[in-house]
Amino acid sequence: MRHFLATFLACSLLIAPSVCAETLSLQFLPDKDVTGQPLPSLKDTVVAILLANREKANEAQSIGEELAFTYRGQRRFVVISVVDVSMAPSFMQDNIRQLVLEKIRVSEIALRERFKNAKQTYDPPPGSVVVDWSGEMTKTVLAASERPEYALLSKSPRSLSKDARTVLLRKQLELRNHAQLFVINPNDNSARQFVDLSELSLMKTYLNQLLGKKVALSTAQEK
Repeated sequence: MRHFLATFLACSLLIAPSVCAETLSLQFLPDKDVTGQPLPSLKDTVVAILLANREKANEAQSIGEELAFTYRGQRRFVVISVVDVSMAPSFMQDNIRQLVLEKIRVSEIALRERFKNAKQTYDPPPGSVVVDWSGEMTKTVLAASERPEYALLSKSPRSLSKDARTVLLRKQLELRNHAQLFVINPNDNSARQFVDLSELSLMKTYLNQLLGKKVALSTAQEK
């Protein structure tokens, strides 16, 4: 997929100015997306990694659709959606892949309709959807978070008591159960994290700074 398809299943200076952003190398990404097509070129572009699991699929889709519409015509911006299905049994992989492809198809139809209703040429920025079967891609991206609470994700439960292990695993799951957007600055590979639709305005403000673009807010949440 060469065009940004509305996705399904998100240490910002704007959020925490005193915290430095981590860097995030994109070498963890596969060569091809869920359709078997090569990923778009990520060289000298602002890259957004959109993470979500089944619990936050709809919220991630809303974020993806908003970014696709807001940054229409933008070729210095690429969105790679990473769908975390690591909790699903391996024998369901074929079914999951088909569900992902169908969701992409339905989402693109809805996005085309939005462009049409706004009397805009359908021209979303490039992007791809990849499936994270093992959870390792998601783990790599979340490790770039500079929010203090996300340090829990790197903690191993092995040496803990049963009760402490249960508490830790629950907290780790809660941290993963968000629509996460990590925006990567091509100048230094620094990654800024935004979480859920409630931070959509902050996402756009930061993206506008990187892209040198002023964009009016257009979602219901921001009116």
